[in-house]
Amino acid sequence: MSVTVTPIKMIRQLPEMLAKNFTYLLYGATPHEALVIDPTWEMQKLEMELAARHLNLKAILVTHGHQDHTNLVQPLVKRYGCDVWMAEADIQAFSFSCDNLHPIAAEAPFFAAGTLVKPWLTPGHTMGCVSYQIDDNFFTGDTLFIEGCGMCFGKGSDPRLLFHSLQRMKANLPLFTKIFPAHSYGHPPGKEFSFVMQNNVYLSFDAEDAFVSYRMREGQTRLFDFK
Repeated sequence: MSVTVTPIKMIRQLPEMLAKNFTYLLYGATPHEALVIDPTWEMQKLEMELAARHLNLKAILVTHGHQDHTNLVQPLVKRYGCDVWMAEADIQAFSFSCDNLHPIAAEAPFFAAGTLVKPWLTPGHTMGCVSYQIDDNFFTGDTLFIEGCGMCFGKGSDPRLLFHSLQRMKANLPLFTKIFPAHSYGHPPGKEFSFVMQNNVYLSFDAEDAFVSYRMREGQTRLFDFK
């Protein structure tokens, strides 16, 4: 049985151009212990939250290897001695290393800071994208946004793999699941999957070729408009 973790603290980090980065702080499963997902940019904000709640950072979950999801991992490990989970594929692809690193190569659940974490391997945006299911919450990194899905260009990107990752979510996620992506492009994180299904055009595709054609279409004037 999973342990309910409340609350989820959404820490808005420095925006990258049009995007809004979110780092997620979870606590409550074990007294005074916390885990963080995709810690980036502003360490002071995270440390202020930890201090205000008298929390010790015990674990970091990384959704993929891009710098805007990993750049605080090593400083936090050095400061707190916490454990880190990240997909083996992106550890290799991005030559990532830090102490206490646990490669994810399969989808076996594990405990982090007393919290039961169920990893989903969701490649496409990168080969090693991982989404994390914790209770009725789903942390999707750059695989799925409320408004769209991740871009597919550069090393390790594959729109066909992304299509199948999204199809798997459609087939298996309960509609009441709350979706927490790493960026916001209009809608706040935490919307139920039913809302995302109704409002995200990329989830309307059932045919792989049609999805790939649309995701990779030419003439996108702004990459984050999605439609």
